[in-house]
Amino acid sequence: MTKYTKEIKLAIYHEWVDDHRRGTYLSRKYGMERGGIQYIDYYNNVRIKTGRKNMIPIEYRNHVLTTLTA
Repeated sequence: MTKYTKEIKLAIYHEWVDDHRRGTYLSRKYGMERGGIQYIDYYNNVRIKTGRKNMIPIEYRNHVLTTLTA
């Protein structure tokens, strides 16, 4: 199993979300199985952690950024 750095995971995530790239394109580009791409999407957009006020990671990041800039 290949380990990906945080920077590569962020690049994959931003191409997935911001550029609306398809999973097949990303899996070919980064040499990752499509299930891995879908897991990154799940990890950032679906899973809920009780330590973050029951927010998904994206919601929590936005909440913190809003709090810090207010």
